[in-house]
Amino acid sequence: MGCGSSAPMDCPPPPEDGPVVIKVKGKFMSQDCKVTTAEGQDWMFMDLKSGLFSMDDEFTYQLQTYKGPGQEPIPLGTVDIGLPEYDIKAEEEFGDSDGSDYSLDDLFDGDPLEHEYKLKWKAKVQATCKDAEGNEFAKLKFKVKGKSKAEAVYEPNEDLEMVRTSLNCKTKVKSVKYNLTWEEQHDEGAEELAVEFDDGHWHDWDRTFETKAFKAEYNAKFGTDEVTCEVKEGVPAIKAFLISFALAYYGHPSKYSDTMNSKAISQVS
Repeated sequence: MGCGSSAPMDCPPPPEDGPVVIKVKGKFMSQDCKVTTAEGQDWMFMDLKSGLFSMDDEFTYQLQTYKGPGQEPIPLGTVDIGLPEYDIKAEEEFGDSDGSDYSLDDLFDGDPLEHEYKLKWKAKVQATCKDAEGNEFAKLKFKVKGKSKAEAVYEPNEDLEMVRTSLNCKTKVKSVKYNLTWEEQHDEGAEELAVEFDDGHWHDWDRTFETKAFKAEYNAKFGTDEVTCEVKEGVPAIKAFLISFALAYYGHPSKYSDTMNSKAISQVS
């Protein structure tokens, strides 16, 4: 039997210190996610307090226990994700002309028309991690830079209306930087906790992020994605898990690559 609100005795107690493996598995566009043991046993519950995940909104998620008999879930920790800050520079061309003051109809002369849209962009976001009592214990800052280029070709149909006949878009992430402050895990004299990650192949969602305190893995699966956190020995498990999920899910560079690719495509559609 699963660990629903009517069967809390099936759930292990929340973990304390590592080593331990914690997983999140679910449709991340739903309102909540299951948190399981390495073997897949229901363990804890992640409540999305601010609605659905979005790359253009701020939101909060809270890790909780399941309900006990006559009891409400017990909060274990919370993460607040700030509103992403975008810095976007765009260039637009229609054929060989600067099309900033023209529409497709203005430029139509009966021949195929090329529409090109280029973006040079930066995205920054900050996650604040709080313990069960609401005290801030860590902060994650994430910054990604890249370029996007969308190209569309329009041709007249039999009614002499301009119709898009081809569309191509490419996005390239140029650099990624994480700044993670979790003072209780810093090396002596260090101002932050170094994050090692797979740097490149940004359309490959499977990715690993590692610090001296934990290792987080994002595994992309059809319809259901999974984040696994391996908490290292002696490290507070709940705190490490809260940070690792923010890092591997919301701080995943491919999310920003896909978002900016879509923004470029929307301008030539």
